[in-house]
Amino acid sequence: MHKIRHFIFFSFLCLFLSLSFFPSAYSFGEYEDGHGHRISFRFLPEESLAAENERQVFIASFDDNYSVLKPHEVKPHFEKREDVVKWLGGVFAEEWEYMKNAKHPVKLVDILKDDKVIGLAIVEEWGGEKETLHIRQMAILPEEQRHGYGSALIDALKKQPEWPVNRMVADTRKLNKKGRSFFGKIGFKEREPFDPELAETGNYLGIEWEKNE
Repeated sequence: MHKIRHFIFFSFLCLFLSLSFFPSAYSFGEYEDGHGHRISFRFLPEESLAAENERQVFIASFDDNYSVLKPHEVKPHFEKREDVVKWLGGVFAEEWEYMKNAKHPVKLVDILKDDKVIGLAIVEEWGGEKETLHIRQMAILPEEQRHGYGSALIDALKKQPEWPVNRMVADTRKLNKKGRSFFGKIGFKEREPFDPELAETGNYLGIEWEKNE
């Protein structure tokens, strides 16, 4: 019995220490949707990320966004739908490497429905402005869209305690009509792109939300 007590105490101690060293691994903004599903959001530390679920969500979401376009409208040299899917997988891999190697705060946020990943966002501190959040990517499974989960994520990010936010910015493709419509409905305004390299292509525009507006 004495050994069992020591084992239990040691297990709880290890759990406490692990949570202390990774304060960003927590859920926030939890609520119950109209169908009784538990929706929550969580920041994950890079060390614990298992990217496959997020990769699949990312590809499915953006492939659906661009499904109304012909492959060559997404990229001039694309000929088949498979070219778009392969490209999206590469984009996610690039984002993954960027997140792991960045010298400034960059986080992946999962949208969870009954503990299952149905969406994600990759966010970062923008231009040294600690209260400006740059949304690098945002994706939700097509079948989970139009249920308010995306707007709930944006609201939760504005209020979560780890990262004070007074301003949100992002760049999006002009062809991404679904994304532009979504952000417009939740109070973002369109403007010139924030990333100079994207601005040079002529294919992007910026979107912005400020707390005081």
